Parts: sequence; structure tokens; C-alpha cells
Amino acid sequence: MANDEDRSRQIYEQYEEALFRMAMHQLAEEEGKKLQSTKEMLQFLPDSRPSDIALHRFSQQLDAHLPQQQAPTNKRKGSGALRRAAVAVLAVFIVFGTAMATVGAFRAKVMNLWLKIQPQFTIFRLKEADPGPSNSNLIVDWTSANVPTY
Repeated sequence: MANDEDRSRQIYEQYEEALFRMAMHQLAEEEGKKLQSTKEMLQFLPDSRPSDIALHRFSQQLDAHLPQQQAPTNKRKGSGALRRAAVAVLAVFIVFGTAMATVGAFRAKVMNLWLKIQPQFTIFRLKEADPGPSNSNLIVDWTSANVPTY
């Protein structure tokens, strides 16, 4: 019994919706005919047409407004590529950091790029030494200075 009532209610709602659509369609058709007759009547009146200056100003405003409407889509295209590049760089940093933290051989190879181990000291460097003039020929006068000893 309840199933028949639900079905009847659905059919009645569909009927009301179709009736409303038909009424709105007829109303829109009547309004369209009225607007068409008004347009035809105003077409022959000289005061109802816009001037050439007004048409030119309108076209300039329209041309200025159209690129603003298209700008957000252009920004979205660029931001997608930027977002993908940022994700790729982040992934590389995460993989590099994980490898540094977990793999001893990888950590040793990376640290050897920055370390220079000598018998007396160790140098941390971030760039290669200058292949310019040799530092071994420099003479320093240490007579009046406090110097740490070995």
C-alpha cells in the first residue's frame, strides 16, 4: 500500500513539474514576442539608437574587460606547472634526506665531497680550492703575535 502511495506522489510531483515548465515556457514565449515587437518599433526611432561615440566607448570597455576574464585561466595553467615542479623538488629533498639518514655508504660519499682530511686537521669546504697562486710560498712574520702551538 505504501509503495503505491509513494509511486502516486512521485507521479503527481512529475506532473506538477511538467505543468510548471509548460507555464514558464508559455510566459517566456509571450515576453519574447512583446520584446520583439518593442524592438521593431524602436528600430525606426532615431533617438533610440546609440551614437557612434557611445558604440566606440562600449567596444573599448568590452575589449579591456575580456582579457581580465581570461586571466584566471592563464594563471591556473602556470600555477599547475609550478605546483608540479615544487612537488618534484620536494620529493628529491625527501629522498636525499632519507638516504642521508639511513644509508651509511651514501652519507660517506656525500660527506667526502665536503671534507678534506689531513694528518693534523680536517677542512670542510663547499667549493673547490682556487687553482691560482700557491699558498706554500707565503711568508708570515709571527714574531709579535700569539700563536697556538702543536
